[in-house]
Amino acid sequence: MLKPGLYEYSIRQVDVDGNILSSSEVQIEISEPSVNLLVFPNPVVDNMTIEVTNDKPADQMNIKIYDGQGKQVNNIAILDIDLEIGSHMYEMDVSSLIAGIYYINVEIDEAVFTEKVIIVD
Repeated sequence: MLKPGLYEYSIRQVDVDGNILSSSEVQIEISEPSVNLLVFPNPVVDNMTIEVTNDKPADQMNIKIYDGQGKQVNNIAILDIDLEIGSHMYEMDVSSLIAGIYYINVEIDEAVFTEKVIIVD
């Protein structure tokens, strides 16, 4: 994935006889994805809500939970959903997880957003 910024591209073709043909330059701007991720309540006992607010439509979304050691403990794949612009809420039951610090990763298309959450007994 490219970092946000302005990129210039052109195509250069070299034929077997040595002739060179180049296209005109094209500028492409890659902007920072704007997504707000909110996990509540935090700390959580049994059920938590993940609120994702996005300002651009998206084609895919994944929600993953990692423990404090970086091991994935849960995965919710929400693929091909045509995520519309706006706020979206997802409820998760975390009562089966032991108390500790966890990280919620929300992948929207190719961007990843992380929020720390504490699960208590």
